[in-house]
Amino acid sequence: VWDGRGFNGTSSDIANKSNAYISALQKHSIIGVVKHYPGGSIDTADPHKYVVERKIIDDDIFPFLMSFKNAKGVMVGHVVASGEIDSNGKPCSVSKECIDSIRNSGFNGLIITDEVNMKGLRNFYKSKEEIYIDLINSGNDIILDFSLTPRRLDKLLKQLEIDITSGKIDIEKVDESVTKILNAKGYILR
Repeated sequence: VWDGRGFNGTSSDIANKSNAYISALQKHSIIGVVKHYPGGSIDTADPHKYVVERKIIDDDIFPFLMSFKNAKGVMVGHVVASGEIDSNGKPCSVSKECIDSIRNSGFNGLIITDEVNMKGLRNFYKSKEEIYIDLINSGNDIILDFSLTPRRLDKLLKQLEIDITSGKIDIEKVDESVTKILNAKGYILR
């Protein structure tokens, strides 16, 4: 699953290759996104199939920090991180601590989840509703869910409306994310 999905070399080599790739994408009006923060998922078990735990070291984070100066988005993986980034025992994609570490680095772009039906995330929850509540409240701007059909999307939106009204989801986080998405698309908000 990993062949061709990452750059090889030292952390500096990876940062340089990533920044060159992102610059080329954005030169052609494609939003450059780095993935899978905080790193360490390519040389571990497959998070599509398993819950993956990884001790994060400086070399894992360095390419991201260098790419954050250039990228417009970051995809957060489902690795359960310890070490330099600590996801507090849960997948990074639902960890406020992990997502705050991105924002605290000065990154202001879009924060995007990895696909939410991967077992590395799903195995932590009883329901999709719980996943979405944590994904939104932890600070993600875009949620990737490849299982949504029009019917499932309609049902999900109705549930999200209930969760916002009941206070389970912070409406300010939703508004903030919508604004960031529109800005990334180049809309001028008045």
